[in-house]
Amino acid sequence: MNPQVIRDLKYSPSFVAEILYSFIQGARRVDERGAKFELIYLVVPFVMDDVLRDKLNRSNASSTFQTAFLKDDEIKERLFFINDKVQYSKSVTNCGVIYLSSICEIIISSFILNGNNLEKTSITNDYKKEFIKASYNLGIIFAKEGYVNVLLKSRVTNI
Repeated sequence: MNPQVIRDLKYSPSFVAEILYSFIQGARRVDERGAKFELIYLVVPFVMDDVLRDKLNRSNASSTFQTAFLKDDEIKERLFFINDKVQYSKSVTNCGVIYLSSICEIIISSFILNGNNLEKTSITNDYKKEFIKASYNLGIIFAKEGYVNVLLKSRVTNI
C-alpha cells in the first residue's frame, strides 16, 4: 500500500474534524473565545502520539502543561519530536478544518470556535473515545496555558 493511502485512512477528514471539534470544546470550557487558531496544528501530533494521548486521557480539568507534559522524562522526549510532526500533519489538519466547517458552523479569526453543536455520530467505540477525550483535555490545557507559552514550551516553529 502506498504511504499516502495509509495516511488518508488513518487520518480521515471526518475523524480529524471530530478531534478538532473536541479540542475546541475543551478550549471553550476555559476561554469562551475558543482556541487560538495556530494551536490547532498541534492537536493531531499530540493526540495521535500513543504516549501523549495516554497521558492526556489520564489528565483532568485541573491539569496544566507543566503537570501533563514536563514532569515525566519520557513525555518530555516526545515533545522533542512534535515540531517535525507538526510539519507533516498540516495538510491533514487543514482537511479536518475544511470538513468540520462543512458539518457545523465554525468561526475562524485569531481564535477558532464552533457556532453550533456537532451532531453525535452513531458510531462510537472505546478506541475513538480515547482520541476525543485526549483532544478535549488538550484543549483545556492549551487554553489555560496561553498560546505563546504552549509554542515556547513545546518548541514548535513549523506553524
